[in-house]
Amino acid sequence: MPILYFSYVALDTPSACQTHTLGILGGFAANGCRLDAVVPRPSVPLPQRELIKFHFLNPYHGGRRYVLREVLASAAVLWSLCRRHHFDAIYARDMDVFVGPRLCSQFFGIPLYLEVDDTPVERDYPGLIRKAVELNLKLDYRQAAGLIVPSLPRCRIINRQYQVPWPKIHLILNGTDELDWGLLPTKAEARQRLGLPADSFCLGYLGVIYERYDFATMLTAMAICLPLIPNLFFIIVGGGSSLEDVKRQAVNLGLADRVVFTGFLPPEKFAQVLPAMD
Repeated sequence: MPILYFSYVALDTPSACQTHTLGILGGFAANGCRLDAVVPRPSVPLPQRELIKFHFLNPYHGGRRYVLREVLASAAVLWSLCRRHHFDAIYARDMDVFVGPRLCSQFFGIPLYLEVDDTPVERDYPGLIRKAVELNLKLDYRQAAGLIVPSLPRCRIINRQYQVPWPKIHLILNGTDELDWGLLPTKAEARQRLGLPADSFCLGYLGVIYERYDFATMLTAMAICLPLIPNLFFIIVGGGSSLEDVKRQAVNLGLADRVVFTGFLPPEKFAQVLPAMD
């Protein structure tokens, strides 16, 4: 099954974006799909798979300075691929202002499947741009044959705010490769490796550390609960642009010795940490 894949995410550094993107592509390839993947060019080579051919855009710079250029460039690359090859489906992630997948789906009659990575519209868009993004997403959702959504609240938002019918919305939670359950540490062993007391009560977070996930509220709530739960700790697994800010917030709230930051961990390391969380 030939699939055209598009995602505009940072693949340069280990993060959820990198592991998720490569995991999706690897999953398709493992099931016999042939993929043409249009992604930003990373600074380090990506793993080569027999059924995956990469078509690189300009490197991902972050922010919105080069977004218009990348919208046009990605649309041109996708259009060229659709003219030269037959695809049974288009799978796209992180759309926002990108229009190429929808236009190719409409013109070439290829079913479009969209993975809704974030809340439908990020909170930090300026007013006019936010309205344009909302309109673009509405058109995307209308054209899509199916939406892959990783949380129930997002499913409800898409249904109510964008009037997308429920049969088009598919709740598929993010996951990881199958674990070797026989090698999992006990809760006490996992906590010992992290330097935590065996009788601690551990909150946990696994994901990218961005401002929009509101760690300030999580840490403030933890500080309020600490007198009532003296053995309370917080394990934060992941990296991201707000990591240092979150560390400073923990220090300012007097939680420096109560919050464990592991940094980014590859999926194969999750099993060593997750058992420590309550």
